[in-house]
Amino acid sequence: MRRLYRNSEQGKFLYQHLRNIPSIDSEYIQFGCAQWFWERQVNSYALQVEPKRYMMKDRLSIDYWEALHIEKVKNNFLTQLKKLVQDLIDSG
Repeated sequence: MRRLYRNSEQGKFLYQHLRNIPSIDSEYIQFGCAQWFWERQVNSYALQVEPKRYMMKDRLSIDYWEALHIEKVKNNFLTQLKKLVQDLIDSG
């Protein structure tokens, strides 16, 4: 089932908490929407885990140590995202 949260308390809660996820590591997590996508699908956002310097690229090349760091960031990101989803489920 698809839910739209526009102008609802749950929608505001979701948006605010998704915006805060990059604070885990803002150099490796981005939240936003590409202009071309926004024009086609308003109120759509993306969360991505990758080095900020590559956020506008389709490919990237990193070394082993950075890959380990990204893995830690990704795991923390997924933990926070699961918690957010559970909070939304619990709130109604």
